[in-house]
Amino acid sequence: MEELQSVNDHNELAQKEELEALASIYGDDWSVIDGTSRIYVIRLQKDYLDSVVSIELKVLLPVTYPTDNAPEYELTANFFSEEEHTEMCHALDTIYNDSGGEVILFQWVEKLRECLAWKIEKENSIIQRRNYVASGSNSIDISTVYQSSGSDNEIESKLDETDNAVNSAPSTSAIISKEENPEIIHGEPIVDRKSVFQAHLAVVKCVSEVARMKDSLMEKRKIAHASHNVLAYRIINEEHGTYIQDCDDDGEKAAGSRLLHLLEILNIENVAVIVSRWYGGVLLGADRFKHYNNCARALIYQAGLPKVDKHRNRIAGRHEISSKCPLRAVTP
Repeated sequence: MEELQSVNDHNELAQKEELEALASIYGDDWSVIDGTSRIYVIRLQKDYLDSVVSIELKVLLPVTYPTDNAPEYELTANFFSEEEHTEMCHALDTIYNDSGGEVILFQWVEKLRECLAWKIEKENSIIQRRNYVASGSNSIDISTVYQSSGSDNEIESKLDETDNAVNSAPSTSAIISKEENPEIIHGEPIVDRKSVFQAHLAVVKCVSEVARMKDSLMEKRKIAHASHNVLAYRIINEEHGTYIQDCDDDGEKAAGSRLLHLLEILNIENVAVIVSRWYGGVLLGADRFKHYNNCARALIYQAGLPKVDKHRNRIAGRHEISSKCPLRAVTP
């Protein structure tokens, strides 16, 4: 009896911590339907053309979750075929079966976010190829997007022959932007209670290079789907003797300012650092800030970046200013 009570207490605490973390990460997308009955819902959606592609996951948490039973769930997804819906449900079941009795709601939500991004990417690919077949140009006639005969598989088969032609055509962004992205180096991950932290660093000389660095990282699906991508940068303006610096918490309150403070105390200039965190389902408390900074510090040392001479700064009369919107001007 005592052992059963201990398991129940463990489950209750695990659920409480998980629900607090999910509410913090997903904000208004995460809602409580009935707290007493332990029923919750997460709504994920993205605008696509004139519609909205959405996934809704409603869960009921039994008292035996996570140690003995998975959450009961109801999955609703527009734009997804019956086969794709079945595959998503299978993926959720597999995640719990492989969890070893640990909490898995975060992994479920992230899997569904991946499915949502994949679906839009797939639809975009179909649009590109249909348009290419119809006109041979890069313009898209929205009215013809969903006009087709045959199944999706038949459509895919008919359009496959145009893949090479479409993929070989230069993208608009490649034509417009002739400036190269900053070289990015990646640090070794730190893992703590299933949360993973990894730093990424680039030498930059202007705010637009910071934006291009971030854009380049966000093209990698794994990094784009991280729970948080915390940013800090510090750039010297030689002409005016000032530092341009700023940070972005990306939902991890105060993490960006702590990362920027690290750059300041190390006297590092012309550097942008982004630390990605993939939440593992267990709250880390203040330890998470230690991991953000330790990741960044290790990568800075690995890169062999020189320190700035504090005495030189005082003689030159340099001071620090903050950029008010560091990532708005994405176009160089």
